[in-house]
Amino acid sequence: MLCQCRNKEALVISNDSSGSIYYFYSPAPYVRPIDSLFLGGLQLEKLDTLSYNGRIPPKTIMELPLLGSWEKLIDEEYGGKITFFFFSVPTLHNYTWDEIVNRQLYESKKAFTSEDLKKLNWKVNYP
Repeated sequence: MLCQCRNKEALVISNDSSGSIYYFYSPAPYVRPIDSLFLGGLQLEKLDTLSYNGRIPPKTIMELPLLGSWEKLIDEEYGGKITFFFFSVPTLHNYTWDEIVNRQLYESKKAFTSEDLKKLNWKVNYP
């Protein structure tokens, strides 16, 4: 498995699936209209050209960039829990952001406290 990692203390996502995935994280337990900003500011049209850098190729481990501490972000800014949302390429290409929000069309979501992530050595596995 390829690891695009630099910092051993960083939060990483491991895409163990056979296809590419896109991700974002949020303090909310559901996809919100404003979350399109985390997917490169994409709005209401279907995503025929996706320029967001949150793509993780299959069988790859990717470090998530963050200025500062993940623990501080989760505990102090996110109210104690972070939720990761994972999207398939076809979902982002075939549905508008409004449809994705209204129907909550993500492939998977996983919520963690900082304590959960410490136990997992700051590694989130997909699927």
